[in-house]
Amino acid sequence: MQTSLYLEYSNLKIHNVNADCLLAMKLTSARMDSTDMDDSIFLMNMLNIHSDNQLFDLIEKYIDEDNRAVSTKFFTNEAYSQYRA
Repeated sequence: MQTSLYLEYSNLKIHNVNADCLLAMKLTSARMDSTDMDDSIFLMNMLNIHSDNQLFDLIEKYIDEDNRAVSTKFFTNEAYSQYRA
């Protein structure tokens, strides 16, 4: 996973990830008690996602298979459905 340096202080470096990587992480975490669904939909709009296959491609690109839960597929499908509604 690539990061870029956002801020640097004498004792602290703050890195960030790009939007497509963040979307993959949000879809994979699939936390129902958080803003992951709203954040995912916001990022899909920002990235102009056209298919659920694009989402699964992003997940495959950024998230190791060992770190993908079964719930990822269901959460991703639900997020895409809400995005397209």
